[in-house]
Amino acid sequence: MANLKPAAPEPGQFATPDITPAQILAVITAVLAQVVAWGVIDGSTAQIVVGIAGIVLPAVWALVDSVIRHGRATGTASKTQS
Repeated sequence: MANLKPAAPEPGQFATPDITPAQILAVITAVLAQVVAWGVIDGSTAQIVVGIAGIVLPAVWALVDSVIRHGRATGTASKTQS
């Protein structure tokens, strides 16, 4: 099981969890999109479109989540050091 307790932050940084709700939502979306694409949709073109979108959209969510978390951590650290 994943460690849901935040790691000890360095001085001037926020404590953030290892797994965020956005990451959990991205995984659930990817899995559900693949189930729908390959279990419900019959057209091959539609399967490909939903399958690709079900991978790209969650990947973008996870990337944006990591950028936001990094920005918050470094922004807070730079404010406390100045």
